[in-house]
Amino acid sequence: MVRRSRMSLWAAARTCERVRWGGARIGSSWMIDDWTRAMAEEAPLGEDRSARAVVENFLLTVRSGRSPERADEFMDTTVAAHQVQSEESTLIRRTPDDYADHVREMLQTYGNFTFAIEELIADGDKVYARWRQEGTHVGAIDGLAPTGLPIVEVASCVYRVRDGKICEYWIQIDRAGLAAQLESGASAGPRGPV
Repeated sequence: MVRRSRMSLWAAARTCERVRWGGARIGSSWMIDDWTRAMAEEAPLGEDRSARAVVENFLLTVRSGRSPERADEFMDTTVAAHQVQSEESTLIRRTPDDYADHVREMLQTYGNFTFAIEELIADGDKVYARWRQEGTHVGAIDGLAPTGLPIVEVASCVYRVRDGKICEYWIQIDRAGLAAQLESGASAGPRGPV
C-alpha cells in the first residue's frame, strides 16, 4: 500500500480534472464533492498568501462547506460584507464565526452540496470569483418548505484582501434563478423524504 501525504492528496484534488456525468453538467471546474472533501480535510494553507491564493483557498476550504470552522484562517476579525441587490444593497459586518454559521446554515438548506469555482480573476488586492453550487432543497428557504428537489445557486463575488486575510467583499447571487427553482419546486410538491 502506498501512503500519500495530505499535501499530495490536496494537490491531486486541486489539479485533477473532475468530470461529473450524473446530470446536465459535464465539466472540469474546480469542484468540491464528497471525494475531495474526504481527501483534503486538513489541507494546509501553504506559503502563498497572495490575494488570489487566499480567496481560492477560502472558497475551497470554507465556502465549499468542507471546513467552515477554519474561516478565521482566511478572514479578518470583522469583514464588510456588501450584499449587492438591485432593489436594495445592504452592508453587514461578519466575523469568521458568523460566516462559519452561515455556511452551516447552507449545509442544512442545500444538504451536502457540490461547489465549483467557475472563474477566478485577481487584480492587486481584489479577486473576482464566480461559482456554482448544486445541492438538494432539504431545508426551508425564504419560508418555502423543503421539496427534496435539486437546486442550483450561481453567485459571484469580489473579495478584497489585506495582510493575507479577506477584509471586505461584494456578493451577488442569481436570486431570480433561485426563486424560479423554488417556485417550480413548491408547485410540484415534496418529492420523497426530506
